[in-house]
Amino acid sequence: MARTALSPKATILIVDDEPDVRAVLEEYLVAHGYAAFGAGRDAVCESSS
Repeated sequence: MARTALSPKATILIVDDEPDVRAVLEEYLVAHGYAAFGAGRDAVCESSS
């Protein structure tokens, strides 16, 4: 049986300075059909400068 690619419900950017929190949220959201990407404090500081 061929698998079809499903479109995510939405794309969510997770911003938190705690890597464990980002990992848990990302795993949960992906499991529920969202495209989730994590960014830490360094990524936020770099993009705002």
